[in-house]
Parts: sequence; structure tokens; C-alpha cells
Amino acid sequence: MTILKTAKKILGDNLTAIEYFDNVCNEVVNKNLKHENPLGYKHNFYVVTEVSNFDSKDTDSSATESKLFELFEAVAKEIQDGVVAQGKT
Repeated sequence: MTILKTAKKILGDNLTAIEYFDNVCNEVVNKNLKHENPLGYKHNFYVVTEVSNFDSKDTDSSATESKLFELFEAVAKEIQDGVVAQGKT
């Protein structure tokens, strides 16, 4: 809940989704979709946060990445690791 509340505070209306799941779920998804864990090792739980662009004119999405890193810093006591996806979907 701390991560969700902090994400809402920092990301505002740009927060489009947040998912919380355990490693068993992660392994099922990775196996069936043939994905690899982007962190390279297992954790007990995961949080995936999806945001929309903060500035649609910002083609390199640096504003969005800046806010995500701000979120990482704000919840540093709650998380062990983090990664920002490089692809657009």
C-alpha cells in the first residue's frame, strides 16, 4: 500500500496501472509467454507500474523516466531492486 500511495502522489493522473504479484505468478507468466525476469534473479514479490507519458511532446520520455526514478527513491525502504522498461507498448 505504501508503494501505491507514493506512486499516486508522484505520478498523479499519469499512473495508469499498478500490479502486485508473487514469484509463483511471475514464473507462470515467464514460462507461458517465454519471458525472462528483467532483474535476472528471483524476488518473493513484484510490483509493476505503468504510466502514460507526462508530456506527449517529449519523444525520449525523459520526463516519465525522471518521475519513475523519483518513485524508486521515495520507496527505497520498501523495494530491493527496480528496472525501467526500454520498449514502448
